Amino acid sequence: MDNTTNIADRYFDLKALAEYSAMGVSTLRHHIKAGGLPCYKVPGAKGNAGKVLVRRSEFDAWMSRFACNSRMEIDNLANEILGNL
Repeated sequence: MDNTTNIADRYFDLKALAEYSAMGVSTLRHHIKAGGLPCYKVPGAKGNAGKVLVRRSEFDAWMSRFACNSRMEIDNLANEILGNL
């Protein structure tokens, strides 16, 4: 890879990823702990916990696995959501 890496494929901390994805930080942590969402754990200075980072392209690829593929799936999902209100 050269020095012209696409800036759009950046790393997000969980707060920024929550804003990008419209998911909560706790939901993102759940998916990371469950082993589905790929992440990077960078140690902090002086023994601090550090940061959890997620690369945008990896998040987008992971998220694409949950796409609704048919009108019936979308209708069923909408009915499920509305039934829980």
